[in-house]
Amino acid sequence: MEYTKWRVTKAMSGNWLVFPKSSGGCVARSISSEANAHLIAAAPDLYEELVEADEIICQLCKRLNPQHENCTSCEDRETRLKAILKVEGK
Repeated sequence: MEYTKWRVTKAMSGNWLVFPKSSGGCVARSISSEANAHLIAAAPDLYEELVEADEIICQLCKRLNPQHENCTSCEDRETRLKAILKVEGK
């Protein structure tokens, strides 16, 4: 089963994650308040790891791709940067 994107919806009672499938249709999973609490508790650590991973990925990319030596951003990095900026409230 392949998931292309997810979103949270309140169309049903409670909170649900809705995963559209690339083949059509979707799969829904309920989100418990306990799961939300765990995710919220992990968020600062996840943020720090994402920032560090982004830096490492960029360094590796520049080493492996000399044409990217002066690169400041790329399409793949933009996704990570959007998530980082979202956490930072920007």
